[in-house]
Amino acid sequence: MREVARKHFGLDVIQSPSSLGSSQDCNLHILTSASDATVKNYVFKVSNERYTLFGVDLENKAMLHAAEFFARVPFDAENKRHLTVPSPLPVVDYDKSLPEAYKRIARTTLGKKEHFVRVLTFLSGRRLDSFVHLGLPALKDLGKLCAFTVSAFENFTHPELDNQVVANSRWLARNSLLVTRAFLPKVPDTARRQSIQSAIESAWNLISPVATKFRTQVIHADLAAYNILATRDPITGQPVISSPIDFGDLSRAWVVEELTTAMTIAFTKTTVPILDQACAMLVGFTSKVQLSESEVIAIWPLVCARACVLVVSALTMPFNPDTDDPLELCNLLDRITSVPFCMADEMFRLVVGMPLSLTSEKRRNLCWERTFTPMLNLPTRSPSILDFGVKSKALSGGAWLSPAALSVIVEKARQQSQGVAIGAYGEIRLLYAHANNGRSPPSSVHLGIDVFVDAGTPVLAPCPCEVVFVDKQQELVILRVEGAFDIRLKGIKTELSISTALREGAVIGHVASIQRLLPPHLHVQLAPLGLSNVPGLCPASVALGWLRICPSPAALLGLTMQATQHGELKFPDSSASLRRQQHVASVQEHYFRKPPQIERGWQSHLIDVEGRAYLDSVNNVTVLGHCHPTVANVASEQLQLLNTNSRFVYESINTFAQQIIQTLPPGLDQVIFVNSGSEATDVAMRLARTVTNRKDVICFEGAYHGITTASDEVSTTLNDNPRSRETRPPWIHLVPMPNAYRGRLGADTNKYVHSVQETISKLQSKAGGGCSISLVILSFRARSCCLHC
Repeated sequence: MREVARKHFGLDVIQSPSSLGSSQDCNLHILTSASDATVKNYVFKVSNERYTLFGVDLENKAMLHAAEFFARVPFDAENKRHLTVPSPLPVVDYDKSLPEAYKRIARTTLGKKEHFVRVLTFLSGRRLDSFVHLGLPALKDLGKLCAFTVSAFENFTHPELDNQVVANSRWLARNSLLVTRAFLPKVPDTARRQSIQSAIESAWNLISPVATKFRTQVIHADLAAYNILATRDPITGQPVISSPIDFGDLSRAWVVEELTTAMTIAFTKTTVPILDQACAMLVGFTSKVQLSESEVIAIWPLVCARACVLVVSALTMPFNPDTDDPLELCNLLDRITSVPFCMADEMFRLVVGMPLSLTSEKRRNLCWERTFTPMLNLPTRSPSILDFGVKSKALSGGAWLSPAALSVIVEKARQQSQGVAIGAYGEIRLLYAHANNGRSPPSSVHLGIDVFVDAGTPVLAPCPCEVVFVDKQQELVILRVEGAFDIRLKGIKTELSISTALREGAVIGHVASIQRLLPPHLHVQLAPLGLSNVPGLCPASVALGWLRICPSPAALLGLTMQATQHGELKFPDSSASLRRQQHVASVQEHYFRKPPQIERGWQSHLIDVEGRAYLDSVNNVTVLGHCHPTVANVASEQLQLLNTNSRFVYESINTFAQQIIQTLPPGLDQVIFVNSGSEATDVAMRLARTVTNRKDVICFEGAYHGITTASDEVSTTLNDNPRSRETRPPWIHLVPMPNAYRGRLGADTNKYVHSVQETISKLQSKAGGGCSISLVILSFRARSCCLHC
């Protein structure tokens, strides 16, 4: 290797190379020394013996072409950030009698076989798949990268491309059905074989009708996370994509395939829900390259088809530890097939601004154009609509966690409307906020209508239909209205069996009497024909997709949409953050780059508008937890009696002062009431300076104490006081903030105590043995109100 590097590329390798890994080639990281003693990094690349000269040249030309495009077009124009790609070095002993390709390719013999050798520029960074978590910003950039490579290779051509298509035929989307069918008989597990066959056939049923409309051009064809380099953002810790690598799979293929190939491997990360990942990548892709309706329709089927090829390859071919994990890939396929094609299609249509699909539009229209026999004989057409939402006043005091409390709420609503109450369609419910322990968004959006009536109330067929599913234990019945939709009924007791044909008005069963979280009720929901994995609730992030394929069943109950939902369906967006930016000063910053909209608190949790609970580890106000019933009641009683300032004489201020004094050491027997931490800091500094006639203050690095002039002087965090270093008065002296996790003195408490003692000693020495210190401020949490002494 050293001899080849020196002879053909003029490089002196100064130490043993390290392997960079590869599924096909031999890639070595080498360090070289130049004549000026500088050390440079390169990649010494020995191509697999199956590669031809012109195949390697195609890869070289592609890298050079992409490098020129990326240098010219910024990936992030706002921050002037450009992508980079490896570039092949020219050989120093090029023989002009040889083909032009040899200008950057050398030949060497290894084990009696000839291989082509190149040296590429070395790019710093980590493989994207080495990051445990890919957040939505990183996924959006991944989709944008796919669009950038599509743009870069739009007009690229090379005589070897046709041969490359043949070489990579197994991995091209257009061949996924044939490849999967060829490998399927070798899959040993019967159940897995059947699930793969069902997935690939279903996918191609959707791909085939639109495939002739796909655009075709040269694409990278393998922008998997292991072929992308990224650096870590020093502030957020998120990956920042910097370089696509490995151009060995370059092919003439479908444009949309560049995106779906990257999606499939990205989905092996499970920290973000799979459809949220897909939508983020689609947003990034379409910011640069637009897709046709046919291409959008095919996104999820193509993802599924790619996963099928990966699974059959992993299950039937020799194991490659670098790329193939059969169990992981099987789990990946299961997660992909858990998302119905029609729902994914509606979500992608929303992302790119396309209208409702014709199938979903027809389903919705059929529901409202027909006349149905009401499924329940309701005494009123204007029943009470229950409010189970995040901001519901009825759910105060944690009532949403108590079946007994919820029963009282439902019964009260029923009494107000002749024994009927409605659980609204499309409502974001608070009831499930604590599901999954906050690890993933809860399924909080209600996809049907709940009708609360007496247990035993007969349930009628709204039109001619057939029973296609019965689960007596789960109290679930599915009816099929041929040519229209399925009707899912939950909370029903029936004796019917599958394949029973029902005439309009026939009794299906009766409202069941079992109470779970909510009291007895009938859940009515529409769904696409034959779709089995339909939830009754879904996460807010994908709710619009589900609601498009599960329209309101109000007509089946003889009710209007206005009588079964809380006005126009609206879902959380960025409008609250935008209004805050417009009307709230930016110096009053918020947590997170994209902060959740928090609208409720309970005990140790904060709950956002999507019904997701967050463990509150940062709040500095609610020392007894959020919405403590006793605190809320006492505060309400006092506000109804008197709310005034401390200049008046009234009993409660005296009582409160005495209660505080009882907690203090002897000698501290008076209280000054203030209304904020800023005011407390200000008053403490004034008292200390008045009593001691000294000005110096010792406080922690990175602490926040308020926004008044005095408290700002001792607020040393650069987040709240960006000019802290340049505006800090000379009488403010800093000591390290104690922090066992990331403190600069480690986890040893004694070191932090010693730093305070050392600072005091220095100030005493500077004062000639006296003391210039008026106050030491100890902040036990950098962003909380401080204890002063």
